[in-house]
Formats: sequence, structure tokens, C-alpha cells
Amino acid sequence: MSIAAYIPVRLQSSRLPKKAILKIGDKTMIEHVYENTLKSKLVKYFFIATCDLEIFHLMKKKGANVIMTSRKHKRATDRVYEAYSKTNKKIKKKISKIVMVQGDDPMLKPQMINEVILSNNNQHQVTNICNTLNEKDSKDPNRVKVVINKKFEAVYFSREQISFKKKRNKKLYLKQGNIFCFTPKILKKYCSISESNLEIVESVDMNRYLENDIKIKMVHSKYDTINVDTLMDLKKVRSLLK
Repeated sequence: MSIAAYIPVRLQSSRLPKKAILKIGDKTMIEHVYENTLKSKLVKYFFIATCDLEIFHLMKKKGANVIMTSRKHKRATDRVYEAYSKTNKKIKKKISKIVMVQGDDPMLKPQMINEVILSNNNQHQVTNICNTLNEKDSKDPNRVKVVINKKFEAVYFSREQISFKKKRNKKLYLKQGNIFCFTPKILKKYCSISESNLEIVESVDMNRYLENDIKIKMVHSKYDTINVDTLMDLKKVRSLLK
């Protein structure tokens, strides 16, 4: 059985419009994400999932497998499931795990992809990368925070500063990363469930799983990246990738 990676990406971004095609050096952001994803030796199939023809044509020229999806999706996870559903039947039958790599993480390391894949098993059919959270990011609503239990399973995701500052435990309070791994069955289940209250309030896909008693194993990576959500993020990434 094989592993497939899907990169959901669109041009409509409220915080930084058309960020996917903004240049970082001589490449667009989505090109950086795609090329870094290709470096994972555990992944056999690679796809871009988009609703925008501009991205479709750009990435087709780069030799990528691009799948057009609906514009109606509010969540990246729903977009990935549609793309998976439209994947060639012969390939689809071979896919045992699906990796979702968000299209706004141009500094991602292939090792991070491998980490979520290797942690995905029968007990934990949803795995999600995470990193240590610094004080600045803890106050930033663009950085999703996650509280974990003793088994390193997610308890709650929030864009707010969750715990009381003086008593914050750095081992239990982390930053969610933008790389996930699912079994096809559990991804299908996500899309069969209605949007949850906490998912809507926090605008975090994974809260839908938690509200429906589905465990998410968090995978702490030594590799940290910068998700590009604002112009300031973009400037920082440009300076680091010179």
C-alpha cells in the first residue's frame, strides 16, 4: 500500500490575498511547498488540490498532478477529501494513508512529513505535527495553539492564548503545525460529520474530530517553520530563504 500527499491551496485568503502565488525568491510560495513535499521518500503520490485556474495552470506547467475542487469548501480537510475522491481509481485503491500539507508553509521539512506518517497507526488514525510555542506566538491569533494530554493526544485547539501565563506548562501547551496524516476511512468520516461548534468558533478543522471523540496524536517535531498568514510572515520567510 502507498502514501499520497495532497496540498490544498486557493487564492482567496482574507489575511494575505493571493499569498499562494506571491514570490519568495524566484519561486512562488506554492512552488516551495510542493518541491519540499516532493522530498519525502515515504510518499509515492503527490497532488495539488485547488479551486483556482491560475494555480491549476501554474502548477501543471511545473509538472504537478493538479485536481480541481469546489469553491464551496471552508476547510482544507474537506478540499483534500474531494481531491482524494477524484483521484484516479487505480491509484486510489493503492492509497493507505493520506498526508495533508497546507499550502502556506514554504519552509516545511520533508522529515516533518515522515514524522506524521510514522506516528499514524490503528490507535491513532489522525496525526498532526506540532512545535514548541514561544511567548510571542502564544498571543498571535494566526498561530493555532493545542493543549495535549499525557499520551500526547490533542485535547483542544484554539487561536486564543489558552492557559494562565504564570502556570503555563510548556510540555502541555504547543503550536499546531500544518502537516497531517489520515487513513482514507477517517478522512471520509471527517467529511460525513457536520461542522462542529468549536470548529466554527476557532476556525480550526481538527476541532471537528475532537468534538466527535476521534483521537488526534500530536507529533512534536524539532523542525519549526513559519506559516505565512500575514505580510510580516512573508517578509520574514523571504529574508530566511534568500
